[in-house]
Amino acid sequence: MAPVRRLRGHKAFHEIRQSRNRLRRGPLTVRFLVDAVDAGDAKDAHPAPARVGYAIGKHVGPATVRNHLRRQLRSAMSGLATQLPKGDYLIGAGPAAAGMKYSELEKLLSSVVGGLSGRDRRTG
Repeated sequence: MAPVRRLRGHKAFHEIRQSRNRLRRGPLTVRFLVDAVDAGDAKDAHPAPARVGYAIGKHVGPATVRNHLRRQLRSAMSGLATQLPKGDYLIGAGPAAAGMKYSELEKLLSSVVGGLSGRDRRTG
């Protein structure tokens, strides 16, 4: 399984936020920029890991709740790494996500990632 790397830097987060590529399921929103080379073929001979960032605002709860939710999402995403094409992903979570069980979050995130495969993932 290819590891999921952290998305770093203000510029990378800003580029994804400006993208119109977005998919929402319940309290989770995934914005993404998939590399044009991999948009058609996610099973590259030498796939690079996807980069994932998490946007969990203060409206979700105090820092302990946000950090716990971020750890749960990170764990769930690591299990889905093989399904992600090379690119950048920003996962946002609403307040309802904080009250969900891990199994529910994992199922919901899997649904979102599965929905990405059926969409046009080119940038812009």
